[in-house]
Amino acid sequence: LAFVDACAIGKDASEELARWEARVKPGGLVAGRGFGPGCPDAVAAICAHRFGNDIHLGVTGGGFWWFVEPPEEEPPPDALR
Repeated sequence: LAFVDACAIGKDASEELARWEARVKPGGLVAGRGFGPGCPDAVAAICAHRFGNDIHLGVTGGGFWWFVEPPEEEPPPDALR
């Protein structure tokens, strides 16, 4: 689990998300606060970073969000020969 205060990071949120995501194992969580109208840079970074994937949102005071790292892809059976 990595917890990122995306609102406090501001315009560097995209780089910070990538940095923390690289440290989380497949199936782990990247989570944080700062998804709301008071943090437009954070919202844009989170949406751009996970475009096309599930982003889960909570309706707490800080705009809680999280996503699950996808499992590692297994090589096709033919690649094991």
